[in-house]
Amino acid sequence: MRLPHDREATRGDAERVVRAEMRNNPELRRCPGGVADSIAAAARDYNLFVQFLSILIPILQK
Repeated sequence: MRLPHDREATRGDAERVVRAEMRNNPELRRCPGGVADSIAAAARDYNLFVQFLSILIPILQK
């Protein structure tokens, strides 16, 4: 179930999380496999899905 305030992850979301991870790390590094990587992967997956639909929908409408 989607809540009304849920939305897709964006590249900007991933960038903000990377900055937060770096800001909270004494060595100013992000965590490999951390939250930022997960959000970046979600944003990439969503963009690929949108591209796929933009190709598929016109084909199905014929």
